[in-house]
Amino acid sequence: MGEYFLRLSLTTKAPTLGAERGFEVAKQQLPVDFGAPAAQPVPLAQVPAATVRETGEAVEISGPGFTLSIAKSTGLSTSHAAHGVRPITSGPVPNFWRAPTDNDIGNGQPSRNATWRYAGADRTVTDVSVPPAGPWS
Repeated sequence: MGEYFLRLSLTTKAPTLGAERGFEVAKQQLPVDFGAPAAQPVPLAQVPAATVRETGEAVEISGPGFTLSIAKSTGLSTSHAAHGVRPITSGPVPNFWRAPTDNDIGNGQPSRNATWRYAGADRTVTDVSVPPAGPWS
């Protein structure tokens, strides 16, 4: 038996201001465990819609079994619960830096790319809003 992977690709359904129709916005490759029971597919028309509520301080998204709140001042998730469990307590926070390796130090990468070390720390959120519809609808 060999190794198997599932490759997921999310693309825009319609053209947007910054992308043409079919533009890939996210992708992921996941290992598949054939020892697990088969997942039962659910037709998209039967998937319950999420509810979005916008307040002065946050955007709150909820659906069957989950809630998510994103602060407008920081753009960070301030509350997330799935089936009564909080898998994420805060974030995500942009991080454009990794610890330098010996080769990086030898070629001057830490000083050459120093601007990226704190690039996410001084970020300013200019807008957190929910458009009435998008290419995903």
